[in-house]
Amino acid sequence: MEIWGLRLVTFMANLIILISFIWLYVWIEQTKRQSFIVHHRNATLISLTAAFLLFFHVDSLLNIANAGHPVGYGWTFLNFQLITMLYALLSTRTRSMTIAMMLIGGSWFIWMMDWHQAWWVIFPMILTVVAHRFARPLTMKRWLYYPFGFLFAIPAYVANYQALDGIDVGWPFLLGGYLLLEFVLWETNWQFNSRVLNDRQLKKEAAIDSLTGLLNFGQFDKDLQAAFERYQDHNELYSLYTFDVDHFKAINDEFGHLSGNEVLKAVAKHLQQLSGTWEYRAKVYRTGGEEFSILLFDVVESYQRATEISQQLRHELNGLEFRFDDQCLHLTISLGQDRATADDKNYLDLYRRADAFLYTSKNNGRDVATIRGQLVH
Repeated sequence: MEIWGLRLVTFMANLIILISFIWLYVWIEQTKRQSFIVHHRNATLISLTAAFLLFFHVDSLLNIANAGHPVGYGWTFLNFQLITMLYALLSTRTRSMTIAMMLIGGSWFIWMMDWHQAWWVIFPMILTVVAHRFARPLTMKRWLYYPFGFLFAIPAYVANYQALDGIDVGWPFLLGGYLLLEFVLWETNWQFNSRVLNDRQLKKEAAIDSLTGLLNFGQFDKDLQAAFERYQDHNELYSLYTFDVDHFKAINDEFGHLSGNEVLKAVAKHLQQLSGTWEYRAKVYRTGGEEFSILLFDVVESYQRATEISQQLRHELNGLEFRFDDQCLHLTISLGQDRATADDKNYLDLYRRADAFLYTSKNNGRDVATIRGQLVH
């Protein structure tokens, strides 16, 4: 009874430590504020996992010695080491973490077993690779996760059992404890993932224009600032195209706002398709009522290419045809374009120039583009 009580107290104490490990692990995975962690995230996670594995091992040795070597006591710590490795593999899903766990697990197996039995290391290596390869379904389906978790533990149980000459380890407590740890791991990870997915969904909804499905002005402002910072830090050039649908108010007045909405949605759909054909990464925004903007990232300095893209935008959108009240309607747009410059002091400087060039186009008869201050008919 005394030994069971000792194992139970040890189990609860280590369970608290394991949950702390998971919390810290998730924080490192998600933080964007600590620059060192952001730039060395994988290495930090591997170091954290190795540190906790070492902690459980040293804690095992010290507690066994202090408790007078009770039978099976050290196996409680083995369960926590296995769950720590399993969590790291299923959560990170990176090749570097997989290799690190293979090296740590393989070294432990070789240390525990005789050299003529070292071939047993093949089994944990295979299971580690399987955990990496099928991490997503294993973390999404309970009926896969629980059996695999036990399968993952079997080679370690066998190695430890043979190394200790087949001692009585208290199998009901050992297996029941491992099942409980699997449950804690699943539920904790599920709660974290659910919260992360919910936060992402809320942020996505907050960034989307409800009518057109494009990114809204709030997201445009954030992306523009981020692009400015990358340009300042890494000289990653970016450019901005902003345009209005000409005489849009007249469309609303003559055909109604529902018709105007159909125009905006058609323009948005066409912009999304068109932006995917360019050689640069692009994001498309609805930045006002009938105003749209496109950010192109990591572009090459080329006035000719900027002119080609601007004219392609005008040509494609001018080709859209609408029929309202038996009348055929074709659109025109007025466009302004510019790229970031070394003289920009604020992330909004580029937007101010492109917007000013847009109004230059409007003031020169519409259906034109102004590229870096030069009218292109």
